[in-house]
Amino acid sequence: MKRAYDPECNVGLNYGTQADYLPTPDKGLDPLREVVWRFRLLSPNIAILNYFNRTDGVFIVSMGTLNEEIKKIAVDQDYANSWVQLNVIAFPNIIFSHIVVGNEVIPGPIGNFVLQAMINMEKALKNWGNRHGTYVTTAVAMNVLKTSYPPSAGVFGEDSMKVMRGVVNFLQTWGYPLFLNVYPYFAYANNPAEIRLDYALFNTTDVVVQDGELQYSNLFYAMVDSVIWALEKAGGPDVEIVVSETGWPSAGNGDLTTVEHARMYVNNLIATQMKSGTPKRPQHAMKTHIFAMYNENLKPEGVERNFGIYRPDLSEVYHVDWPKWRQIYDMTGAFGLNYETQANNLPTPDKALNPLVHYVWRLRIFAPDHAVLDYLNRSYPTQGYTFSVAMGTLNEDVQKIADDQNYANTWVQNNIVPWTNTIFTHIVVGNEVIPGPIGNFVVQAMINMEKAIKECTTQNIQVTTVVAMNVLGVSYPPSAGVFTDTSMEVMRGVINFLKDRPSYKLLVNVYPYFAYADNPAEVRLDYALFTTDIVVQDGDLQYSKLFYSMVDAMIWAVEKAGGPHVQISVSETGWPSAGNGDIATVEHARMYVNNLIATLMKSGTPKRPEYPMKTYIFAMYNEDLKPEGVERNFGIYQPDLSEVYHVDWPKWNETVNLVALSIGVAYGTKGDNLPSPAQGFGKLQERHVHRVRLFEPDPDILAYVNSNPAFQIMLGTLNDDITKLASDPNFAATWVNTNIAAYPNINFNYIVVGNEIPFPSDLANSLPQALTNLDAAIKLTGRTIPVSTAVSSAVLGLSFPPSAGAFNNDSVSIMGTITAFLETNQYPLFANIYPYFAYANNPEQVRFDYAMFNTSDVVVQDGDLQYKNLFFAMVDAVISALEKAGGPNVQIVVTETGWPSAGNGDIATVANAEMYITNLLGTLFINEGSPKRPRHDLETYIFSMYNENLKPEGVERNFGVYQPDLTEVYHVYWPDN
Repeated sequence: MKRAYDPECNVGLNYGTQADYLPTPDKGLDPLREVVWRFRLLSPNIAILNYFNRTDGVFIVSMGTLNEEIKKIAVDQDYANSWVQLNVIAFPNIIFSHIVVGNEVIPGPIGNFVLQAMINMEKALKNWGNRHGTYVTTAVAMNVLKTSYPPSAGVFGEDSMKVMRGVVNFLQTWGYPLFLNVYPYFAYANNPAEIRLDYALFNTTDVVVQDGELQYSNLFYAMVDSVIWALEKAGGPDVEIVVSETGWPSAGNGDLTTVEHARMYVNNLIATQMKSGTPKRPQHAMKTHIFAMYNENLKPEGVERNFGIYRPDLSEVYHVDWPKWRQIYDMTGAFGLNYETQANNLPTPDKALNPLVHYVWRLRIFAPDHAVLDYLNRSYPTQGYTFSVAMGTLNEDVQKIADDQNYANTWVQNNIVPWTNTIFTHIVVGNEVIPGPIGNFVVQAMINMEKAIKECTTQNIQVTTVVAMNVLGVSYPPSAGVFTDTSMEVMRGVINFLKDRPSYKLLVNVYPYFAYADNPAEVRLDYALFTTDIVVQDGDLQYSKLFYSMVDAMIWAVEKAGGPHVQISVSETGWPSAGNGDIATVEHARMYVNNLIATLMKSGTPKRPEYPMKTYIFAMYNEDLKPEGVERNFGIYQPDLSEVYHVDWPKWNETVNLVALSIGVAYGTKGDNLPSPAQGFGKLQERHVHRVRLFEPDPDILAYVNSNPAFQIMLGTLNDDITKLASDPNFAATWVNTNIAAYPNINFNYIVVGNEIPFPSDLANSLPQALTNLDAAIKLTGRTIPVSTAVSSAVLGLSFPPSAGAFNNDSVSIMGTITAFLETNQYPLFANIYPYFAYANNPEQVRFDYAMFNTSDVVVQDGDLQYKNLFFAMVDAVISALEKAGGPNVQIVVTETGWPSAGNGDIATVANAEMYITNLLGTLFINEGSPKRPRHDLETYIFSMYNENLKPEGVERNFGVYQPDLTEVYHVYWPDN
């Protein structure tokens, strides 16, 4: 796949160990976690692997075999199988990107065994499932070439050509890269009379080499391109290069090897890599591993001991200006779509998702839908793209999952295990069931679900729940965010669960629309639509967007509930395009979603500005099976896949890699005219949307995704299942076996136990236990899928300013328990964030441009945090509530967000819906999270995939991006891969 520039993924380090006094892995790597995520190990090292395994996918690892093992691997498949079992399978939480068979053994006697060793290693990985799609390759040096100057003359030498032809054919067939060690230092040191030092050090802008139409001003690119030419001549025109080693020694060879030269080389290399590819392949991002992490005293004396950036005591040999990754928004996880299915006229997943695959990779599914899951499972990975999926449980499954570990296990077996090729990022235990009777089961359901995932699968899937803003007792100002008394206990449990699992997030449904629609006299429309200046000053934080204010209110609540580090993803946000007169209009929905995107691309919420926040737009479709009114009109599409309004999805190929894309779609199914999962998911795949939220298990969708594993599925439980999940662990196990384990190829990223469960209610009371039971059931399957619940902003008693975000009296107790659960398990809370409703309910107080991401003004100043869009404000309000409920580490996933294209007059228009989604994507694209958590990407699911005609009339039927016939409700500028 032609990948766009993602410097976060393009620079790595070689972790050498040939020294007798190196620091422990934790001491060496902890300081680097914010700047380097990609490491190369020349051979397995158990201590280092154990460290990586504990970090739950924070690092991406390329691991080599010992050269002396190559022949054994080549001649003995059992030896290869054992090697993989001992060094890969034993560390299930590590993302192994590559297994490198040998280092610089071609040409030579060992080199003759490389190809067969690669074949056996590939077979061994597949025998064990190869759940991360690990590539197999080998590493070569420049001595494989006979000619390297000019680069276009590059050709393999006669002594290496035979072996290299076999290697190249293997790589070309599988789409794997070749690892190449590139050292301009040695080229210069061996021929200083012919090679210019500034050419070797990236220190000139002169064209030093003119090779036909290609111009070279640095030696590094000339060397790489010479190998690319050789690959093409050997039959590998599509084989990419990964630079496995490059560096410059700081000592050991007189004036050539100085600290200044080493510093200059590495820093100029990084700066060059961030701009473009080589002259021959300028559009291809090239991953590069700097050699080396340490100076290693057991290597031969001279330059070999002096390639390290650090000394063994961790002091710097020289300073590296690592890119501020958290200041370069990682859109590989920022946007998602809610893939709901509450319509009877929706397109099949293939028709719906294929057009989206280049634009949206995160999907939230509210519950397992086998047709959708089948599609996701089939679409991986030969097409070069994949969806990541947050999948919810049915709310009615929450209690069963909580009460019955076997039910949780069964749920995983049925909905996750069968879809082995699908990337499930979250399992969302319940959607907005806190506070309420089901909510009391959420924590135990999350625990059971996590246990079921780990016991039944090998996937590292976060378990969380989705909450709405009603878990907050106070949300204004955001810093006052606190959970309600009725949700606090459950939310504390959720947050405790999440905070012990740093990678897990709380999913929050954030709907500025409802905030506005419910109180148009107090909430300004422009504030809800991201189109205004500072509206709220909350201490040092300024809010110009209701969305951020609401999110920060939740963040504050989470912190107060004991989760200061719990992150939030917005599981739902959007604006209805119809169903509520002039408030829910296509133009408003377009404006809200596009401004939301644009806002999320810039920064996080005022409270966490450095944290990118995954946000799921609600919804993919207008769903006709939902209640009449706005509920049917949150879709970006009509069920015929026509646009309700146009979304300006970012052009990813001009910016970053989509590998961890944070945008998803809520895939609703409340329509009687919806396309098949193949059609629907095909549309998403076409648009690069790889994260889908299913509100409940749908066997047809799940079966489809299981056979098309290009999506990450957020699967919800039925609200009606929450009591059973909570009261019966066997029901939880059955739920897992039926909805997760039965789909081994699906990557369930979340299980959502209940969606917007009302507080107080018996369902809300069941949520914590349902979360616990479902979490345990999932872990029993061997998978790790975050189990959480989805809440709306209604859980907040205060949401303004965002720092005042707090769960309301009805939800604070249960939300506290849920928060504790999430904090403990490091799962996120799911939040449905709808600036549309905040604006529609209060157009006089909520500025329209603020809700639409359509202003650069600081609308809300909340202490030090500034809010320019309502989406982030709403998210941060939930985060504040989580913090106050004991979940400072609970993340939020926006499980729903969107803007209806019809159903509410001039507010819900196609133009508004298109604007909202486009701005949402733009915001998430360049954003580093909400102001409250600016360094945390906000996984967000757009609501909704379709206009769903079975929803209530009005805006509820009009949140879809597509019509059921897959025509666009409005156009979304999905990122182009």
